[in-house]
Amino acid sequence: YIARQNFMRARSLIQHNQYQQAVQFLENALELEENNPEYNVELGRVLTRNPRRRDDAEKYLRRGLELDPTVIEGHVALADLFAKRDRPDDAIAVLTEALNWHPGHLELTRRLEELGVGKGRGLFGR
Repeated sequence: YIARQNFMRARSLIQHNQYQQAVQFLENALELEENNPEYNVELGRVLTRNPRRRDDAEKYLRRGLELDPTVIEGHVALADLFAKRDRPDDAIAVLTEALNWHPGHLELTRRLEELGVGKGRGLFGR
């Protein structure tokens, strides 16, 4: 219950652009429930905003996706992080993996196209 309350408080703080405080609440939630994929992904998403914490962001996003590989937000956030870090091949791999879980997902497909995958190709990407 306390972990969930910390998580909900963090979500509220995020809506008000109070990211540093949100990180504290998310870290508290993870201390209580370290294997919660939602908490890991949310902390990773918030940490991507801080260039000095992007290694931590990657760690939390990967952990969240290990726990639940179907979380689209985790895949998108990790792909965005890789794109910011000039790692397009890693971003493509993450989005491709997400499409395995959610075939035909429009947002994932659009993001892959932005990275140059599928553009100018015919049927079945050939």
